[in-house]
Amino acid sequence: MRRNFYWLLLLFLGLPSPVVANREICGVPPSEQFREENNESIKGDLAGKANFLSGFVGKAELGGKIESTRKEVFAKYSDANAAYMDRYLVYMFCFVLFDPKNTQNSEEKMKAIQEFQRQQKSSPSGPPPTGGPPPTGARLFFDDFSSDTHQWEVAGSEAKVTNGIFAVIGRPLVVALVGEQAWQNYSVRVKVRLISEYYDFGILVAANEDCNFYHVQFSKNGFATYDNSAVTLVRTGEKGCLKGYSWNTLKSKPFPIKQGQWLNMRVDFQGTTVTVYVDGSRIISVEDAFYDRGKVGLRALETQVFVDDFEVISLPNP
Repeated sequence: MRRNFYWLLLLFLGLPSPVVANREICGVPPSEQFREENNESIKGDLAGKANFLSGFVGKAELGGKIESTRKEVFAKYSDANAAYMDRYLVYMFCFVLFDPKNTQNSEEKMKAIQEFQRQQKSSPSGPPPTGGPPPTGARLFFDDFSSDTHQWEVAGSEAKVTNGIFAVIGRPLVVALVGEQAWQNYSVRVKVRLISEYYDFGILVAANEDCNFYHVQFSKNGFATYDNSAVTLVRTGEKGCLKGYSWNTLKSKPFPIKQGQWLNMRVDFQGTTVTVYVDGSRIISVEDAFYDRGKVGLRALETQVFVDDFEVISLPNP
């Protein structure tokens, strides 16, 4: 396994590697940049942990080793980065296992990945104290769409799970919500692939019981007089999810999206600030104090979009 550790560390230091992970199995790596100063040390630490865990594939101790290693990550990096590093760790673990030179049993390797993903559905830091906020970096929600959409409240046309992907089809409109009304200070992370050439798709935060929310809208309209691509931060007020919006545009800027390309989207809702990132780059941010808590969700209008790995992570109070 020494060779595995070597080329894996090279890859995450940004140097060429002789092997590329099997993306059909491992997916794409998280694209957000580490915020600590000593990036090389952190990446080397996570690569070493992944290599260590690979030695327990097919053994009864694997589940316990995964749990203890993940707890170690959350304890060592006890800020909003911890959950992000947790995602990097499972990707690195998959990367090690599916190196073509790895001769471990394929069925056991798949079971190991599934066990890791199962454990990721709950935070190793445990439930929040009664009456208190969740710990910073705790996972509030995660859905990899390996089963149905029973956790989601879906209103409108269609949203269904197909082959482990959440297909959101707004014909004309669909809104899907999940989470708790009391949620505050969190980050939504999700993989998105827009199928429609012209699109109107959004990530929702601070959604309340009347279905009012902040809407991060990605749009490209196909009208003859308007064919621009943009990201827009909107505050809505309405009478139910599908009954017409009071539409308050807070900020907008041009932002093209390539059709059919998987993107890592992130929306931070922290205090009075909503900030949007795509593939690790900060795109737009706005200050607005109208809504201070609420559920999260997705919205699509005359648009087909594929969604995967929808995650909500607790952020510190500003």
